[in-house]
Amino acid sequence: MASDNISPLAMLNYVPLTTPVQQIMTDVPKVLPSQFYTQTKEVLGNKFRRFLMRGTRQTAKQSIYGAPPKAVAQTGIARQDVIMLHTIEQMVAGEEIIALFHQYEDYKVQLSAEEELERRAMDFAHRADNLRTATIHSAIANGYIWFDANNEILPTASGAVTTIDYQIPAGNRVAATATWATASNDIPTMVLNFLTSAMQNGYGRKPAYAICGKNVAGYLSNNTNFQQYLARNPSYNDFYKNTGLVADGVLGLKWVFAQDAYFERSDGTVPSQFPADQITFVPELTRDVYELKVGSFPVPKQFYWIGQNGDASQFVKECFNNPTYGAFRYAYGQALPVPQVWTVQGDTFYPDLPVPQSIWYYDTTP
Repeated sequence: MASDNISPLAMLNYVPLTTPVQQIMTDVPKVLPSQFYTQTKEVLGNKFRRFLMRGTRQTAKQSIYGAPPKAVAQTGIARQDVIMLHTIEQMVAGEEIIALFHQYEDYKVQLSAEEELERRAMDFAHRADNLRTATIHSAIANGYIWFDANNEILPTASGAVTTIDYQIPAGNRVAATATWATASNDIPTMVLNFLTSAMQNGYGRKPAYAICGKNVAGYLSNNTNFQQYLARNPSYNDFYKNTGLVADGVLGLKWVFAQDAYFERSDGTVPSQFPADQITFVPELTRDVYELKVGSFPVPKQFYWIGQNGDASQFVKECFNNPTYGAFRYAYGQALPVPQVWTVQGDTFYPDLPVPQSIWYYDTTP
């Protein structure tokens, strides 16, 4: 019976990423280890402050027993303020959908309207999730996130009006000592020497992940020394022969091939995000290396009609006393001049790299 049907207001009512939305919010491939998308921390509002404390790897000085203590300088501390990324968009339900809901006597028509409304909501939900995914990929691929004059994310700095700079030191953008495109060059030795240098110069954090552009797999497979390395390690060799991938543990790293990272721009172009000849080296993903901050936003907890008589103070309390963290969604309606319903979707977040000195960008073909 129609009376058993889900009401449009109930379905449009505020639910933070309802179950149907969560099931399909993966339109842009998530190519990185899951922690990049799930290792979150809630932050009230859209900004946060942290204090940066530099430890020491120096040793104490030897002293003669009974001698007075030697003076040692204090380690440094600095303050850093960060403003998070935010998006909020709305989509109108459409007069045709509202009209269908008014056909109370026809259960099939109302059911079709609900299904179409749900489809549009899920389609709409892709946008916010895709932005979050694309910004995470850009931070790891480049150390920058770029936006154009229309606040649309860019794959490169070309046309950028707004740039989020993770302050990766210039010395952390390095090149191989010899091109990997030449099969006879010794890739294993280059990698092992780099790892030692990176740990010494990256505040003691040794790279654990090698996140590779699309050409790197080919350089590895064609490299004579890499083939010999695999041959001396049967389990690694078998894994490579069976899958075409590099097993975790090869050269002491977890290998991630990120060539499938992309997003679609509003003009229909589909740019890739990870430079083809580059490897991004990242340490183990402890929270001091990476954290996805999710901010809060005041969101109404029930459906409201604009202009409807009601308790405005209660509306404000609902929005601000219990804010929603991360992605949010709600709906509101307007009776005049034409009945209409809008769905609003948004997100407040920031892919955070607290120790930029621990991230390395390695050009395999200098």
